[in-house]
Amino acid sequence: MELKITPLDPQGLYRRDAYTDNRAGTLVVNTPVCWSAGRLVDDPMRSIVYSGETMFMVGGQVQNLGFVIPATSFPEAVERFAQACSDKIQEIQSAALKQRIAKPGLIIDGRGRK
Repeated sequence: MELKITPLDPQGLYRRDAYTDNRAGTLVVNTPVCWSAGRLVDDPMRSIVYSGETMFMVGGQVQNLGFVIPATSFPEAVERFAQACSDKIQEIQSAALKQRIAKPGLIIDGRGRK
């Protein structure tokens, strides 16, 4: 079986700068970059993307969670970290519940339990 590896897109590169409090998680500043005159420079045509990373326990196992933080500045991203994390967890829980409900013969009560 041959693996198909997706190549990096040279027009879609970002530099990642990570900041952490060593408690809640990591805030990543993804700065777009491009080649100019043979050097890598910040790309003024694309916006910075803020993202978060954290870990949590599910069923006794550590799970990694990554999420985008809707923000236009670093202070705003710091302020919105917890809400963006919570929103991503709710999105995952909702998708999991929908997947369970879609299984034939499975009945879920109002609290999401069989």
